[in-house]
Amino acid sequence: MTNTKDIKKRIKSIKSIEKITAAMKMVATSRLRQFQGYAEKTRPYAEKLQEIMFNISSNAADINNPLFAVRKENISLYIVIGAEGGLAGSYNVNVMNRAMKSINNRKNELIKLLPIGKKAVDFFNKKPYEIVTSLSEFGTSPSYASVKNIVQIVKAMFENQEIDALYLVYAKFKSAMSQEPVVNKILPMEPMGKNIIDVSKHYVDMIFEPSPETIMKELVPEYLNTLIYHAVMEAMASEYGARMTAMTSANRNAEELLDELSLAYNKARQAIITNELIDILNGVNAVK
Repeated sequence: MTNTKDIKKRIKSIKSIEKITAAMKMVATSRLRQFQGYAEKTRPYAEKLQEIMFNISSNAADINNPLFAVRKENISLYIVIGAEGGLAGSYNVNVMNRAMKSINNRKNELIKLLPIGKKAVDFFNKKPYEIVTSLSEFGTSPSYASVKNIVQIVKAMFENQEIDALYLVYAKFKSAMSQEPVVNKILPMEPMGKNIIDVSKHYVDMIFEPSPETIMKELVPEYLNTLIYHAVMEAMASEYGARMTAMTSANRNAEELLDELSLAYNKARQAIITNELIDILNGVNAVK
């Protein structure tokens, strides 16, 4: 016979877990709206900046900028943006698998890493790759200044020829239920290269003052800052979207399990009552 006390303990435990997952779902929903808003707000600026970069690089007579220098890729640096916490379904696993797939395809190259997010740092600390620096706690609200620090590090490494290429791995936000891990080559830059912003739109002719070469020298660092900052916003929105979806599923499973346990408890309780009635009837019959 099923022990009703054990069932009641399980019901109590699952109700406690349900409260936690419900609270986490509310937090994830709020954060998702926040970072989705950030991503949507940065997108027009990033697209306009890319339009300007496209026109400058097309009109510049000679792009004399070290960030455009194409070299044989002997040493590559990967910036991998992972999750800050767990309970986000398969989000972090998908990002790490996408990063490892790209890294494993570069068998003859030396790989360096710059992981962002606690889960990414923990994952790559166990791998045989050099970590140039890491940000294990990027925070719940990453700032543009923190991204600029990252860009300064990788920009200096590329200009000093410590690395030959820079790749950015993150989860591109599509919806709360859909996040796409992507790998984008950031350095060396290309005059008409595709980055994380869509370049399929039509670009108009521009008149530059001062010269395109002078403007490009000042604009390239800002362009890199914007690319990586936009990727961070996309990654954060993806993480909270995945967590919200995971907590929604956990709540639904908890409700279904509570229904099953309540039914099992009622059946066990009814069986106990029935057995007690049978014992009473047997006692009455024995007296007679």
